[in-house]
Amino acid sequence: GTDLTGMQLSSEMGTFENLVGKFLVTRFNENQDWGLPENPDYHECSPTTFNRVNLATEFVYGKKMLGKFGWNNSIYSSWNGHSKDGYPTWGAPIIAHLGLGQSVNKNDFQSGLLPGAIIGLQSIYYNGGHSSIFIGYLGNSIIEWGHTGKYIRNINDSDFHSKRIVRATNFK
Repeated sequence: GTDLTGMQLSSEMGTFENLVGKFLVTRFNENQDWGLPENPDYHECSPTTFNRVNLATEFVYGKKMLGKFGWNNSIYSSWNGHSKDGYPTWGAPIIAHLGLGQSVNKNDFQSGLLPGAIIGLQSIYYNGGHSSIFIGYLGNSIIEWGHTGKYIRNINDSDFHSKRIVRATNFK
């Protein structure tokens, strides 16, 4: 925080309410690989989302909150579905676990997501998963920012290849 007339500003005071999420949303129209090193592995959904969130939290808090990219980082490994060192799997619950956000109940996915929320999606018929950043609502759909850029996804879609939100975390 910055000292302002003798008072330390902090996120606990509400000064930075959802600032990480808002910052992510301001960047989503830029290059789809914003902030990513030149490495083909970064073009997958989880590494891409992880790195965007990592850069946004660093911008807001002035320090690395998630650590460096790579399998030897337990937070990154957990983000990508490999439970390690007590961290929960996949990106959305990790944000709440680290105290950076609040998990959204499945009953609130259609109305309770805030800008920049981290969402985890799962196919309804097979194990395929996907992580992305929530941008906003559009009727019965959501606008997500994933590894292929902006995508509009119908929340109620039920065809074989569709993916539904199964976990989400708003930044606080």
